[in-house]
Amino acid sequence: MLKKTNITNGVITLSHHDYGYQEVIDDFPSAKEIIIVTFSISKTDTRLLNELKMLDESVSVTFITNLPQRHEKYFRSNQMKTPADRALENIKDYFNQLDRDNYNCDLTVYFCYENHSKIIMTENIAYIGSGNFSDESKNNVEAGIILTDYEDIKSIKKQLIPEIITRSIRYTTSFYTVYMEYVADWLIDCNDFFDHLDMGIFTYAEVRYAHEEKVLDLTNASISFEKLNRFTEMINEAKDLIQVMILEEFDPYIDTGIVDRINKLLILLNNQVQKLEGWLEELASFDFQELQINYAQKMHEYYSGDPDDLNYAFEEGQRKAHEDFQEITERFIGLDGYFERVQIRIPKLLQLLVNEIENISDILKSESIYENRSSINNTNKEF
Repeated sequence: MLKKTNITNGVITLSHHDYGYQEVIDDFPSAKEIIIVTFSISKTDTRLLNELKMLDESVSVTFITNLPQRHEKYFRSNQMKTPADRALENIKDYFNQLDRDNYNCDLTVYFCYENHSKIIMTENIAYIGSGNFSDESKNNVEAGIILTDYEDIKSIKKQLIPEIITRSIRYTTSFYTVYMEYVADWLIDCNDFFDHLDMGIFTYAEVRYAHEEKVLDLTNASISFEKLNRFTEMINEAKDLIQVMILEEFDPYIDTGIVDRINKLLILLNNQVQKLEGWLEELASFDFQELQINYAQKMHEYYSGDPDDLNYAFEEGQRKAHEDFQEITERFIGLDGYFERVQIRIPKLLQLLVNEIENISDILKSESIYENRSSINNTNKEF
């Protein structure tokens, strides 16, 4: 794998007895987002980690580090301290030093066992070089480049960092981060479903000379049962997570006005989705071919053995299935406006819920989530 990104402006740094990325550290207090990629952190002197501990909950920090001493396999040793013992000691140290509960900022920690890159950046300035985010690196001769161009920084964040994260395992983050991952999926699923609905039940018809208008397709309307089912499941998942995992779990800390607004939005969303599902369920479940065969098999001509009789049975089955289909789609007559409005209304209600919950983001960021401890500590030894 080789990823490249062009840079516009940069300053090459060579440092000794100084941090080559000191300008980035100086920007921490004014930053909204900090990303740190390193091979290792300090074991004892933690001045750099203390810089992060001074930040408040409004700052998002993504910290990606390797885990020196940790290996996929450990060989037996006659030494008093085996390779697995040394790995356990280091894993424990990294767990302790990068424990979210020791920080006020919104810290997310990943371990990337392949990582040897060093990137230290905010949304304003970035360093890429040889220096680890460790106090010991100050004593080495380190080289790097400092970037302040907005497009360069954006390119690093959008192109390079995600590549490293895909090769990483997450150790700790906030409830807010996990929730926002769900939100991203909900919004994508919602948009995908309404794109599918729009293509499935609407068409364009010529209503005046050289003028087309979007109308309900009463002849070929269709919608996937699987997509409708997935959409309603997604909405139910969203409601449950908001109701149980947020409103009930954090109830003592949330303003009652916000709770009331969220509950009202949940009721509105539920009503809109149930109404839409009621209109679409029969169409989504309709299987023309299966119905045609079922009707044909109810006719005695189907079993006569005469090919003409069999064709007649299938034609009659087709006619009756088409009548059933028309009966379903005729119920949609006059509902053009409803279907167009609901495609706007449901995503808007979902977005309003997201906006309301954003008002309590600080509360959600204060709740730590720990993941993958057992797979990170692969030594078969307990702390």
